[in-house]
Order: sequence, then structure tokens, then C-alpha cells
Amino acid sequence: MVATYDSNGVRFLYPESWQVADEDDQGWPRVITLQSSESGFWSLHVYDAGVDPIPLVNEVEQTMRTEYEGLEAERVSQTFGHYPAVGCDLEFYCLDLLVSARARAIETEQATYLVFCQAESREFEMLLPVFDSMTLSVLGVAENRK
Repeated sequence: MVATYDSNGVRFLYPESWQVADEDDQGWPRVITLQSSESGFWSLHVYDAGVDPIPLVNEVEQTMRTEYEGLEAERVSQTFGHYPAVGCDLEFYCLDLLVSARARAIETEQATYLVFCQAESREFEMLLPVFDSMTLSVLGVAENRK
């Protein structure tokens, strides 16, 4: 089943079974995190329109490098509907588990969004379509399934 998050000017669809946490609904950036029933989570950081997305991705990568020795990072670009995104794909070990994560920053006329998602690597592959669907939903882009 699908639920709708609609608060503070942000609206998106997400799996009903996931737990939602608004980390700070008064300040900027606004942060909304959704936790799956296992290790996966998806986090949306909402910045004012006009915020440059590249430094946001740089900050994510630098923060992860300080937290996880041996972090592997690859810079990537991706498109969500007609919105280009800059980002990085990350892999690291935590408690002997391989963890996959990714950050995507997307600039729109309404806001700049930073999406960060993470899960144990096997779960990450299964959750990737869910992560992408939530991101598309934030942007108001209908998912194009083939």
C-alpha cells in the first residue's frame, strides 16, 4: 500500500509500512527521513530554490569519508523525468556488511533537493526502484515503466 506525505510544502508517495520522521520542520534545510522495516532508509533534504547542488554532494561525500575508512565513491549524473541530478554512489563496510548508498542533488524552480538513500548492499538493489519512485514523486514526475 502507498501513503502520502504532505507537509511544509513537500508532497510525495511512500510505502505505507515505512516509518516517517520529520527531523526539523521549522528550519532549513527541511529533512524528512523514511526507514524501511530492515536496514534501508531514504532521506530528503529540502533547501531554498537557487542553492547550488554540487556543494551539497561534495559535503555528503566528505562527511562519509570521515565516517567510513575505505569508502569508495563514484561521481554520477542521473535524470529524474526532465530534472538533471548530480550525485555520488558510495560503498563501504560497516560491521562486516557491505553497505551501498547514494546521494542525488536536484535543482528545481521551487527548491533544491538532496536525496540520500542507504541500505545493506543486497537490500539496496531491491529497494532502488522504491527509492527512485519516492524521488520522482517529490518532483511530481510520473514514473515511466516499460
